[in-house]
Amino acid sequence: MLRFAKHLNLAGLGLRSMQSYYRDLDLLSRFTGKDPAYASVSSIRDYIVHVKCELGWAPKTIRKAIAAMKHFYRDMLGKKIALLDQIKAPDRQSLPEVLSREEIVRIFREV
Repeated sequence: MLRFAKHLNLAGLGLRSMQSYYRDLDLLSRFTGKDPAYASVSSIRDYIVHVKCELGWAPKTIRKAIAAMKHFYRDMLGKKIALLDQIKAPDRQSLPEVLSREEIVRIFREV
């Protein structure tokens, strides 16, 4: 992990990004119980499912964690893990709030 911290420093990322990426790999390490360099593709998949389904991470947070893993596996270790390119975390779609008649009348009174 110290090597990853040095790699992030040389990558020219901002301090908060470096801290966030390091934290993401640390969380993966804790989940798998081993150094992330030795994590299997199936354990990485299990981790992503865990944070998405059980912890309810937002799509943006999942995309950031995947970016951290890409930096670690692809850029630092030279491993291409196809799974990281296959995971999609689209933004959540939210429906607009429907106003009641009373709320609409109150809005028009204020205008």
